[in-house]
Amino acid sequence: SNHEPVLHIPQILYFCSYTVGISAPAILPLASPRWFVRQFTVPKLVFSLMLGMAMAICIGRYTIEHPFLLSDNRHYPFYIWKNVFRRHWVFRYALIPPYIYALAALNRSLSMDTTALWRLGLALCTAAVLVPSPLLEFRYFTVPYFFVRLHIASRTTTRAVLLEALWFAAINAATIWVFINRPFAWASEPGQLQRFMW
Repeated sequence: SNHEPVLHIPQILYFCSYTVGISAPAILPLASPRWFVRQFTVPKLVFSLMLGMAMAICIGRYTIEHPFLLSDNRHYPFYIWKNVFRRHWVFRYALIPPYIYALAALNRSLSMDTTALWRLGLALCTAAVLVPSPLLEFRYFTVPYFFVRLHIASRTTTRAVLLEALWFAAINAATIWVFINRPFAWASEPGQLQRFMW
């Protein structure tokens, strides 16, 4: 029953934010926040407001807090959920502007080398994979992330690739350091060390 398909629409928002965050050195030169703000004409502002309202409805009705998410403190999503989404109900909605930016940045980055039909296909396939999953887990983002990253590769500079490699190395070094140096025990399993992982 913990893995039954559900309608977890905010997974798309989490995926877009994750992808822009993890590939920031490659995506930001193509679609910076400054570029995003400059795009606002009246029609785009109206569209963004309507998109924001649709996101608010999806967040309000379709956010799923899976029991595994809050019971396993060995993963990044546990801490993100506990320290951001659970801190106050407003935080879930305060992230709508960054979600809109992430969608726009991904669309811009991908539109340089792909067709609208290809991007629609990617969006539908990504939704088919992520939306039925009740659990927020970054590993579920891997395949769609690689499709995005591979299709912005031709626009990525050598400098961006080096910065991205350093960014990945820093994230992995921090994860490995915590894994090695910060073991902990659960009250339910005394004497058994647990370790943090992706």
